[in-house]
Amino acid sequence: MKIIILLISFLFVGFVSESNQTPINKYRSTAYDLDSDKFIYTENHAETYNGSKLVKSVISYKDTNEIVFTTKEMFFNADSTKPDFVLKDSRDGYLEGSELLSDNKIRVFTRSTFDEPISEDTLQIDETFVIDGGLTFFFRENWEEILNDEIISFYFVAPAKLDYYKFRVSKYEELVLNDKDAVTLELELNSWFLRQFVSSIFITYDKKTKTIIKYEGISNINNELGKSHFVKIDF
Repeated sequence: MKIIILLISFLFVGFVSESNQTPINKYRSTAYDLDSDKFIYTENHAETYNGSKLVKSVISYKDTNEIVFTTKEMFFNADSTKPDFVLKDSRDGYLEGSELLSDNKIRVFTRSTFDEPISEDTLQIDETFVIDGGLTFFFRENWEEILNDEIISFYFVAPAKLDYYKFRVSKYEELVLNDKDAVTLELELNSWFLRQFVSSIFITYDKKTKTIIKYEGISNINNELGKSHFVKIDF
């Protein structure tokens, strides 16, 4: 089911002033097949900061031959939970993105292949909502509540569907991973009915730094058959 894939798309719509920005924090994460543990692709991150604030993130997805096949750019606004973004797949022309407008309005757009026109719409969301890579910032804003076993619900913008959906996040377990005190969060659709058909996503964070160290679940990257990978990503 494509709805939950839209959460993890983790770009060229908004504009960010380049003055006083400090580039660049670079790091690499590696995706493996969730069942076979076979290496699939890497995510190559490059982040730009204005002081301590993240203002731009570029992710280059590389295949097993180190060839870039998908890119995503995110531009972070004053509210880091709602970045503008665009994702482009050079293999088939798939495109999706969003742009935050005024008064909780969001322009969303998507295209399936190079041969298709871009479809777009403007959404109005008057409740708590999150866009794309703003997810981790939303978790951080609600960190104490989540660790105290509260279930936090929110809406997530889904450009590929020109729509938005209600999700919830909760603490799954606390553990030690790579010699770090860590916590795994469970992300799932808020609807009991839809949860019967869509598997949860599990995201593990370093408790001290609140940075992601592991991801398990459906990928925003397709395989050669156009179906989504199920992956474990090590950061």
